[in-house]
Amino acid sequence: MFGINAKANLTLPEIAVAEQEARAERKNVLDQFKKHVITSKVAMDGLRRCDEALAQLQKKRKRAKKS
Repeated sequence: MFGINAKANLTLPEIAVAEQEARAERKNVLDQFKKHVITSKVAMDGLRRCDEALAQLQKKRKRAKKS
């Protein structure tokens, strides 16, 4: 999942890079779907995976800011 270790304590710059990668992957999935390279089911799976990664990173960002 975008090089994110679920149990690792990431620094804010590392979180920012991982978020950027997840957003880029999400955009790539949308572009491939628009060009009819992938089906809607594959696109939805890819978008769901990206959204889950972004949600997890947002939680990590909140935890990193508190400490």
